[in-house]
Amino acid sequence: MAFKKQQKGMLEALEAYHRSLSIGKDKEKYFDETNNIPQDQRVRYQASWNNTEAFFESKGRSDFTDTIYFDDGKKGIEGVVGIFKNKVAISFLASNSEYDWKINLDWPKKEVPYAGMGRSKIRVHSGYMSHYRDMRLKILELVTNLVAATGINKVLITGHSLGGAIAQLFALDLDYNYGEALNLSVEGFSFGSPRLGNGAFRESFNKRMSKRFTNVHYGNEFTSKYPFWFFGFRHIGASADKTKYNLRHPNIFFWFSIKDHYFWNYVNGWLHQSKEDFDPPVEFK
Repeated sequence: MAFKKQQKGMLEALEAYHRSLSIGKDKEKYFDETNNIPQDQRVRYQASWNNTEAFFESKGRSDFTDTIYFDDGKKGIEGVVGIFKNKVAISFLASNSEYDWKINLDWPKKEVPYAGMGRSKIRVHSGYMSHYRDMRLKILELVTNLVAATGINKVLITGHSLGGAIAQLFALDLDYNYGEALNLSVEGFSFGSPRLGNGAFRESFNKRMSKRFTNVHYGNEFTSKYPFWFFGFRHIGASADKTKYNLRHPNIFFWFSIKDHYFWNYVNGWLHQSKEDFDPPVEFK
Protein backbone atom coordinates (compact mmCIF):
# COMPACT_ATOMS: atom_id res chain seq x y z
CA MET A 1 0.00 0.00 0.00
CA ALA A 2 1.49 3.33 -1.04
CA PHE A 3 2.51 5.70 1.72
CA LYS A 4 0.26 8.48 0.40
CA LYS A 5 -2.82 6.33 0.98
CA GLN A 6 -1.86 5.92 4.62
CA GLN A 7 -0.84 9.50 5.42
CA LYS A 8 -4.19 10.52 6.87
CA GLY A 9 -4.62 7.38 8.96
CA MET A 10 -1.09 7.54 10.30
CA LEU A 11 -1.46 11.22 11.17
CA GLU A 12 -4.67 10.48 13.08
CA ALA A 13 -2.94 7.66 14.96
CA LEU A 14 0.00 9.90 15.85
CA GLU A 15 -2.28 12.57 17.25
CA ALA A 16 -4.51 10.09 19.07
CA TYR A 17 -1.48 8.65 20.82
CA HIS A 18 -0.10 12.11 21.58
CA ARG A 19 -3.44 13.17 23.11
CA SER A 20 -3.51 10.01 25.24
CA LEU A 21 -0.24 11.04 26.93
CA SER A 22 -1.96 14.02 28.57
CA ILE A 23 -4.85 11.83 29.74
CA GLY A 24 -3.10 8.71 31.00
CA LYS A 25 -0.71 8.40 33.90
CA ASP A 26 2.15 8.45 31.41
CA LYS A 27 1.75 12.24 31.53
CA GLU A 28 3.83 12.35 34.74
CA LYS A 29 7.11 12.04 32.89
CA TYR A 30 6.08 14.72 30.41
CA PHE A 31 4.65 17.31 32.79
CA ASP A 32 5.55 16.58 36.42
CA GLU A 33 8.76 18.23 37.60
CA THR A 34 8.67 16.42 40.96
CA ASN A 35 9.03 12.85 39.74
CA ASN A 36 12.15 10.71 39.86
CA ILE A 37 12.96 10.70 36.16
CA PRO A 38 16.53 11.96 35.56
CA GLN A 39 16.66 15.55 34.32
CA ASP A 40 18.27 14.69 30.98
CA GLN A 41 15.50 12.18 30.21
CA ARG A 42 12.78 14.57 31.38
CA VAL A 43 14.10 17.25 29.05
CA ARG A 44 13.85 14.83 26.13
CA TYR A 45 10.33 13.79 27.06
CA GLN A 46 9.27 17.42 27.33
CA ALA A 47 10.98 18.34 24.07
CA SER A 48 9.18 15.41 22.42
CA TRP A 49 5.85 16.62 23.80
CA ASN A 50 6.42 20.31 22.96
CA ASN A 51 7.47 19.65 19.35
CA THR A 52 4.61 17.23 18.72
CA GLU A 53 2.07 19.53 20.39
CA ALA A 54 3.27 22.50 18.33
CA PHE A 55 2.91 20.50 15.13
CA PHE A 56 -0.67 19.42 15.83
CA GLU A 57 -1.58 22.94 16.99
CA SER A 58 -0.31 24.19 13.62
CA LYS A 59 -2.70 21.82 11.85
CA GLY A 60 -5.63 22.57 14.15
CA ARG A 61 -5.59 20.11 17.02
CA SER A 62 -8.33 17.55 17.60
CA ASP A 63 -9.81 16.50 20.93
CA PHE A 64 -9.90 12.98 22.33
CA THR A 65 -13.37 12.93 23.96
CA ASP A 66 -15.38 10.60 26.22
CA THR A 67 -12.10 9.14 27.37
CA ILE A 68 -11.62 6.30 29.83
CA TYR A 69 -8.18 5.56 31.26
CA PHE A 70 -7.45 1.89 32.02
CA ASP A 71 -4.57 -0.01 33.53
CA ASP A 72 -3.79 -3.36 35.09
CA GLY A 73 -3.01 -1.90 38.52
CA LYS A 74 0.73 -2.30 37.98
CA LYS A 75 1.20 0.11 35.06
CA GLY A 76 2.20 -2.87 32.94
CA ILE A 77 -0.58 -2.38 30.40
CA GLU A 78 -2.29 1.00 30.35
CA GLY A 79 -4.04 3.18 27.86
CA VAL A 80 -6.96 5.38 26.89
CA VAL A 81 -10.23 4.58 25.11
CA GLY A 82 -12.42 7.33 23.67
CA ILE A 83 -13.76 9.04 20.57
CA PHE A 84 -11.27 10.64 18.22
CA LYS A 85 -12.25 12.11 14.84
CA ASN A 86 -15.49 10.13 14.69
CA LYS A 87 -13.75 6.86 15.47
CA VAL A 88 -13.62 4.71 18.56
CA ALA A 89 -9.94 5.01 19.39
CA ILE A 90 -7.80 3.04 21.78
CA SER A 91 -4.24 4.01 22.57
CA PHE A 92 -1.78 1.77 24.45
CA LEU A 93 0.97 3.63 26.31
CA ALA A 94 4.69 2.92 26.23
CA SER A 95 6.83 1.43 29.00
CA ASN A 96 7.06 3.76 31.97
CA SER A 97 7.68 1.58 35.00
CA GLU A 98 10.03 -1.05 36.33
CA TYR A 99 7.21 -3.56 36.01
CA ASP A 100 6.95 -2.78 32.29
CA TRP A 101 10.54 -3.83 31.80
CA LYS A 102 9.88 -7.15 33.50
CA ILE A 103 7.23 -7.71 30.82
CA ASN A 104 9.61 -6.63 28.06
CA LEU A 105 12.33 -8.97 29.26
CA ASP A 106 10.05 -11.98 29.62
CA TRP A 107 10.81 -13.06 26.06
CA PRO A 108 12.80 -16.33 26.12
CA LYS A 109 9.59 -18.32 26.25
CA LYS A 110 7.15 -18.13 23.33
CA GLU A 111 3.63 -19.46 23.72
CA VAL A 112 0.49 -20.23 21.74
CA PRO A 113 -1.74 -17.14 22.04
CA TYR A 114 -5.06 -18.83 22.82
CA ALA A 115 -6.33 -22.15 24.05
CA GLY A 116 -7.75 -24.55 21.48
CA MET A 117 -5.24 -23.75 18.74
CA GLY A 118 -4.29 -27.39 18.49
CA ARG A 119 -1.07 -27.99 16.56
CA SER A 120 -0.65 -24.40 15.48
CA LYS A 121 2.93 -23.24 14.94
CA ILE A 122 2.04 -19.71 16.01
CA ARG A 123 4.03 -18.46 18.99
CA VAL A 124 4.22 -15.03 20.61
CA HIS A 125 6.31 -13.24 23.26
CA SER A 126 5.14 -14.77 26.53
CA GLY A 127 5.45 -11.55 28.55
CA TYR A 128 3.23 -9.52 26.26
CA MET A 129 0.73 -12.32 25.74
CA SER A 130 0.30 -13.26 29.39
CA HIS A 131 -0.22 -9.66 30.47
CA TYR A 132 -2.55 -8.91 27.58
CA ARG A 133 -4.56 -12.00 28.47
CA ASP A 134 -5.03 -10.66 32.03
CA MET A 135 -6.49 -7.40 30.65
CA ARG A 136 -8.12 -8.78 27.51
CA LEU A 137 -11.78 -8.96 28.62
CA LYS A 138 -11.69 -5.53 30.26
CA ILE A 139 -10.23 -3.86 27.17
CA LEU A 140 -12.61 -5.64 24.78
CA GLU A 141 -15.55 -4.62 26.97
CA LEU A 142 -14.49 -0.96 26.99
CA VAL A 143 -14.24 -0.82 23.20
CA THR A 144 -17.33 -2.86 22.34
CA ASN A 145 -19.45 -0.92 24.89
CA LEU A 146 -18.36 2.34 23.29
CA VAL A 147 -19.18 0.99 19.84
CA ALA A 148 -22.64 -0.03 21.07
CA ALA A 149 -23.27 3.28 22.86
CA THR A 150 -22.21 5.52 19.97
CA GLY A 151 -23.06 3.45 16.92
CA ILE A 152 -19.55 4.16 15.59
CA ASN A 153 -18.11 1.07 13.95
CA LYS A 154 -14.73 2.49 12.88
CA VAL A 155 -12.01 1.56 15.38
CA LEU A 156 -8.54 3.13 15.44
CA ILE A 157 -5.91 1.23 17.45
CA THR A 158 -2.49 2.65 18.21
CA GLY A 159 0.41 2.28 20.62
CA HIS A 160 4.05 3.13 21.16
CA SER A 161 6.86 0.77 22.21
CA LEU A 162 5.42 -1.93 24.52
CA GLY A 163 2.05 -0.34 23.75
CA GLY A 164 2.68 -0.96 20.07
CA ALA A 165 3.05 -4.69 20.69
CA ILE A 166 -0.16 -4.75 22.74
CA ALA A 167 -1.90 -2.77 19.99
CA GLN A 168 -0.98 -5.50 17.50
CA LEU A 169 -2.35 -8.24 19.76
CA PHE A 170 -5.55 -6.31 20.40
CA ALA A 171 -6.16 -5.40 16.75
CA LEU A 172 -5.96 -9.02 15.66
CA ASP A 173 -8.10 -10.20 18.58
CA LEU A 174 -10.80 -7.55 18.07
CA ASP A 175 -10.98 -8.07 14.32
CA TYR A 176 -11.03 -11.88 14.52
CA ASN A 177 -13.51 -12.25 17.36
CA TYR A 178 -15.76 -9.19 16.98
CA GLY A 179 -15.11 -7.69 13.55
CA GLU A 180 -17.80 -9.55 11.62
CA ALA A 181 -20.33 -9.77 14.46
CA LEU A 182 -20.23 -6.00 15.14
CA ASN A 183 -19.50 -4.96 11.55
CA LEU A 184 -16.29 -3.26 12.67
CA SER A 185 -13.80 -1.48 10.46
CA VAL A 186 -10.51 -1.94 12.32
CA GLU A 187 -7.38 0.06 11.51
CA GLY A 188 -4.15 0.15 13.50
CA PHE A 189 -0.71 1.73 13.72
CA SER A 190 2.11 0.71 16.03
CA PHE A 191 5.09 3.00 16.62
CA GLY A 192 8.42 1.60 17.77
CA SER A 193 7.01 -1.82 18.59
CA PRO A 194 9.35 -4.66 19.52
CA ARG A 195 9.02 -7.94 17.66
CA LEU A 196 5.97 -9.79 18.91
CA GLY A 197 5.96 -13.33 17.56
CA ASN A 198 7.51 -15.92 15.28
CA GLY A 199 7.26 -16.26 11.52
CA ALA A 200 4.00 -18.20 11.73
CA PHE A 201 2.44 -15.39 13.78
CA ARG A 202 3.63 -12.79 11.26
CA GLU A 203 2.19 -14.81 8.40
CA SER A 204 -1.16 -15.19 10.17
CA PHE A 205 -1.30 -11.52 11.16
CA ASN A 206 -0.38 -10.26 7.70
CA LYS A 207 -2.90 -12.52 6.02
CA ARG A 208 -5.70 -10.92 8.01
CA MET A 209 -4.48 -7.40 8.83
CA SER A 210 -1.71 -6.38 6.43
CA LYS A 211 -3.84 -3.84 4.56
CA ARG A 212 -5.25 -2.38 7.77
CA PHE A 213 -2.36 -2.33 10.23
CA THR A 214 0.88 -0.41 9.77
CA ASN A 215 4.02 -1.16 11.76
CA VAL A 216 6.20 1.98 11.95
CA HIS A 217 9.80 2.40 13.13
CA TYR A 218 12.21 5.29 13.16
CA GLY A 219 15.83 4.77 12.22
CA ASN A 220 17.75 2.52 14.59
CA GLU A 221 15.56 2.65 17.67
CA PHE A 222 16.45 -0.19 20.00
CA THR A 223 12.93 -1.62 20.24
CA SER A 224 12.82 -2.34 16.52
CA LYS A 225 15.60 -4.90 17.00
CA TYR A 226 14.26 -6.63 20.09
CA PRO A 227 13.74 -9.50 20.76
CA PHE A 228 16.49 -10.56 18.38
CA TRP A 229 15.59 -12.18 15.08
CA PHE A 230 18.01 -15.07 15.63
CA PHE A 231 15.76 -16.20 18.51
CA GLY A 232 12.96 -16.64 16.00
CA PHE A 233 11.12 -13.34 16.48
CA ARG A 234 9.79 -11.44 13.47
CA HIS A 235 8.06 -8.08 12.95
CA ILE A 236 4.58 -8.05 11.53
CA GLY A 237 4.33 -6.41 8.14
CA ALA A 238 6.28 -7.25 5.04
CA SER A 239 8.26 -5.09 2.65
CA ALA A 240 6.24 -6.47 -0.25
CA ASP A 241 3.05 -4.73 0.84
CA LYS A 242 4.74 -1.76 2.55
CA THR A 243 3.05 -2.29 5.90
CA LYS A 244 6.34 -1.90 7.78
CA TYR A 245 7.86 1.55 7.39
CA ASN A 246 11.27 2.62 8.56
CA LEU A 247 11.00 6.39 8.68
CA ARG A 248 13.75 8.83 7.82
CA HIS A 249 17.08 7.24 8.71
CA PRO A 250 18.50 4.01 7.25
CA ASN A 251 18.33 0.97 9.48
CA ILE A 252 21.82 -0.25 10.39
CA PHE A 253 21.66 -3.89 11.43
CA PHE A 254 23.89 -3.85 14.54
CA TRP A 255 23.30 -0.22 15.59
CA PHE A 256 21.00 0.72 18.46
CA SER A 257 19.67 4.16 19.40
CA ILE A 258 17.58 5.27 22.38
CA LYS A 259 17.21 8.78 20.97
CA ASP A 260 15.48 7.43 17.85
CA HIS A 261 12.74 5.95 20.05
CA TYR A 262 11.32 9.26 21.35
CA PHE A 263 7.83 9.93 20.08
CA TRP A 264 8.56 13.22 18.28
CA ASN A 265 10.69 11.26 15.80
CA TYR A 266 7.65 9.49 14.33
CA VAL A 267 5.97 12.82 13.65
CA ASN A 268 9.23 14.10 12.21
CA GLY A 269 9.47 10.99 10.04
CA TRP A 270 5.89 11.46 8.85
CA LEU A 271 6.77 15.04 7.88
CA HIS A 272 9.80 13.81 5.98
CA GLN A 273 7.84 11.16 4.10
CA SER A 274 4.96 13.49 3.28
CA LYS A 275 7.33 16.36 2.37
CA GLU A 276 5.57 18.86 4.62
CA ASP A 277 7.57 21.70 6.16
CA PHE A 278 7.49 22.35 9.90
CA ASP A 279 10.08 24.00 12.10
CA PRO A 280 9.91 22.47 15.62
CA PRO A 281 10.24 24.95 18.51
CA VAL A 282 12.62 22.84 20.59
CA GLU A 283 15.95 21.45 19.46
CA PHE A 284 15.86 17.71 20.03
CA LYS A 285 19.34 16.86 21.30
